[in-house]
Amino acid sequence: MNFFLHLILLFFIINPSLSYDAIDLNNPSSVEIVPKKILKKDTQYYLGIKINLYDGWKTYWKNPGDSGLPLSIEWEKKSDLEKTEILFPFPQKYVEEGLVTIGYEKEVIFPVKLDFKDNLKFFESNLTIEYLVCKEICIPKTVTKEVSYDLENFDEDFSNYEIKKYFNQIPQQGLGLFELKKLVSLDNRSFLLIFNNDMKKEGALKIFPYSKDNILKIKSIKKEKDFFVEVVSDEMLSEIKSPILFSVSDGKEFEEIVVSPYELKKNNKLIYYLFLAFVGGIILNFMPCVLPVLSLKLYSLMTIRKENSKKIRKYSLGIILGIVSSFCVLSILIISLRTIGTNVGWGFQFQNIYFSTIIALVVLLFSFNLLGFFEIIFPGSFLRTINSLAKNDSVAGHFFSGAFATILATPCSAPFIGTAIGFSVLASNHIIVLIFLTISFGFAVPYILFTIYPNVIYIFPKPGKWMENFRYTLGVLLLATFIWLVRITNMNEILILFISTIILLFSLLLETNKFRLVLTFGFLMALFFWFLKPIQENEKVEWEKFNELLLNNYLDEDKIVFLDFTADWCITCKINKITTLDSPKLKKFFFDNDIQTIRADWTKKDDKILDFIFKYNRFGIPVNIVYGPRNKNGKVLPEILTKDIVIDNINLVK
Repeated sequence: MNFFLHLILLFFIINPSLSYDAIDLNNPSSVEIVPKKILKKDTQYYLGIKINLYDGWKTYWKNPGDSGLPLSIEWEKKSDLEKTEILFPFPQKYVEEGLVTIGYEKEVIFPVKLDFKDNLKFFESNLTIEYLVCKEICIPKTVTKEVSYDLENFDEDFSNYEIKKYFNQIPQQGLGLFELKKLVSLDNRSFLLIFNNDMKKEGALKIFPYSKDNILKIKSIKKEKDFFVEVVSDEMLSEIKSPILFSVSDGKEFEEIVVSPYELKKNNKLIYYLFLAFVGGIILNFMPCVLPVLSLKLYSLMTIRKENSKKIRKYSLGIILGIVSSFCVLSILIISLRTIGTNVGWGFQFQNIYFSTIIALVVLLFSFNLLGFFEIIFPGSFLRTINSLAKNDSVAGHFFSGAFATILATPCSAPFIGTAIGFSVLASNHIIVLIFLTISFGFAVPYILFTIYPNVIYIFPKPGKWMENFRYTLGVLLLATFIWLVRITNMNEILILFISTIILLFSLLLETNKFRLVLTFGFLMALFFWFLKPIQENEKVEWEKFNELLLNNYLDEDKIVFLDFTADWCITCKINKITTLDSPKLKKFFFDNDIQTIRADWTKKDDKILDFIFKYNRFGIPVNIVYGPRNKNGKVLPEILTKDIVIDNINLVK
């Protein structure tokens, strides 16, 4: 018999892993109360529950993740206690076979905070501890420990005890270590936290959520200019009644961020942003970069008004599909670029000189068609090939024009568009697609109307001579669009002026009437004035080149700052300059009030500019921000400016 016992012992010694597993299955952990003497910090008493775990075994945080249970305790003698609370040190995340759990391995001490009845000098009670340990299997453990402390014989120096390490890992509220910049509700079960990416923080953020009412999970953490944390709830967010606690750490510092249920409800604005996207899409139809192309569509529909309504519906549907498809492509492109770590803004494609050149040539083709050059310039075979597209008398032509209108719309930041797109790019991929689709439906509203009620076309006058004048006007407008596009490519302005003049004068040789003469020479005079006007300003405004350090220096000096983000390809920016920023009234106001004016040129790609406007939830230009002693964080102005809007907002920040 002894021989066999010795043989078994020898077998376990030779195979320690087997003996270890045997021990694990029976008793994979141990529990003790530490330290021997009770600890005190301020008016609170503390003890620690220490759990030792064998290799591979884990126990759980207060939010255990996909499986598990947190530690719980029950005091036998509750009458001496006002309150007791388990404090959970910052945990680790474990992923096994697709399941995410949150907890601890090897060793952990849970500090327990105790509030005793007044004048209590001695505390003695049994403490029942329940916890779960898991490896391949899970074992619930229940341990009862006798606790006995002289409350007058306490220690205030935690450094003498092993509990200090874990006590220091308890996330505390209100430390200001991690700045939660914004909370955005995405839908009824998910929301987005945006944390400031402080460059002093060396490690990536680890974040764990906890709610008494719901099971919360971190779906993703993305580090860009800031940290974007997407949180998903198993239940409706409206069911959350208690504050949500987020334990945040960079590996060295620990903080608990509190989000109230009110903040979730207040920021549940997906419907609001969808509304902005839809209205912004409608307004895009009236922006100067889009109006010529979509007016051309209207002209095309008016020419077939005598035909059956089925054809009007078919052509309108072609435009709608072109608009919606191109917006879908844009959203997928933005998602793809974001996935590989590249941020882009609304109208980013016009920062590429080759793209701008190709689009300029296509616009010139449209202009030639409307000015009557097609039959003269192009040979018959080429004309027949492109006629269906250029004259827009086919479904394919209308689809192409809808897509082309979308391309020309992107340098125009209509009111509400910037806000809606800024919201979308902070959200998940499906929200980006949803916002862009909503913009496209708003953009396509006139043609949706024609599809549903084709007889609406009869509100316009019957075709006649005015249609020829309207066609010529559209040709001039598209020529103006061509001029704008080639200016982006840095073509010589004298050459642009010469080419434009030759085109318009030659168009008069094809057909001359009073309307064409007045429109052509009026346009040429405006063009000559625009290119060749002398600079004569009573109060000259000095626009300094954007530099974030320069801005911060002005703010430290309590200066008032007007910051303008612009680009040569941004039509809305040009309009703001003509109507507002370059007006004598505003220049005088800037001069009289000692306003520091800074301009950031985003004509060419500049990640610093994109990162800066991104902090204000803007993803395209124009962006205009005013700063002053009363608002050093900056107040973002609407996309379309007026002199009164600028002056009133500057007065608010003085």
